[in-house]
Amino acid sequence: MALALVPLQALAFQPAMSALPHLCSAHFIGTSSLSMCIAPAPAAWQHALPNALTAGRVLAIPLLVCAFYAPRTARTQLAAAMFTALSLTDFVDGYLARKWRVMSDFGAFLDPVADKLLVCTVLVMLAGSFGAVVAMPAAL
Repeated sequence: MALALVPLQALAFQPAMSALPHLCSAHFIGTSSLSMCIAPAPAAWQHALPNALTAGRVLAIPLLVCAFYAPRTARTQLAAAMFTALSLTDFVDGYLARKWRVMSDFGAFLDPVADKLLVCTVLVMLAGSFGAVVAMPAAL
């Protein structure tokens, strides 16, 4: 079995410039040099928004509890709408952090904590309202 020798330049990774049109200024000026290809730096508000959404989710949990126990007839709809909105912010903050490449250690820590606080709070409230029907499966 014969081994073919391949020049080292042929093994180098060279992505097509058309694959990176939104990140590469070289694409717009007609050169094929990767040395001009740099990602734009995210703005300060882009760094803060995903973590602010996560912190807002934690701070909104007491409001969710108040909405659940409010003495109104529409309290269950309000609490369900709040839970849905808070759950959607979980998706949105992760999506934005990955899209803008602004992931942080604080966000990586706080996001799962906020998720667990939200879900555990709702399970405790539902178990208190519906008893063993919710409490037993939640305990497992």
